[in-house]
Amino acid sequence: MKDEVIIHTRQISSTKKVYSPLSEQEDKLYNFIEKLGEGIGIIDLTYDFVLCNKAMSEIFETTDLEGRNLSQFLSSNKEMEKLMDVAGKLNEGERFTMEISLKTDKQRYKHVSITLTPQLDSDGKLEESLFCVFKDISPTKELIEELQAARDDAQKAYQTIEAKNEELQEINEKLYLSEMRLSELNAILLEYIKATHK
Repeated sequence: MKDEVIIHTRQISSTKKVYSPLSEQEDKLYNFIEKLGEGIGIIDLTYDFVLCNKAMSEIFETTDLEGRNLSQFLSSNKEMEKLMDVAGKLNEGERFTMEISLKTDKQRYKHVSITLTPQLDSDGKLEESLFCVFKDISPTKELIEELQAARDDAQKAYQTIEAKNEELQEINEKLYLSEMRLSELNAILLEYIKATHK
């Protein structure tokens, strides 16, 4: 019995030696994920959030994201249908990225990039969940829209300048014709004066 206790104690000691570094690695990984600016999480196949990091809560502007469904936040049913259609066809090693528009708990609209990857278990088999990465691209999208608006304004200004240049060219042509006619009339008047000696 004493030998069994000693063997069991040694087994516990060796298990602790293995578990301690694993636990430290898990803590480091968790802290790393928490500090990422991108939203990292897991959603099940009904699109309920199972796990979320802090950035995910910030993107969705809520503290209670776990257990809620992604469809509650999407602005369009079509986006959700497309997401479900493509995500349902993903195989091991595949990923899918699309832009979506969502409405946060604070009633603000955001443009978000979402990447979905099938979640694998420890044996490498597909689980009933998807690993997801959310990135708020609203500032980039707004900048692109501002640049597009500025480009459109510049194009309109250019078209206006072109139209004004055409008008000025027409006016210059009319002035040139008027000067020619005036010159012809002056020549006729001079001839008349010479002929009549007046």
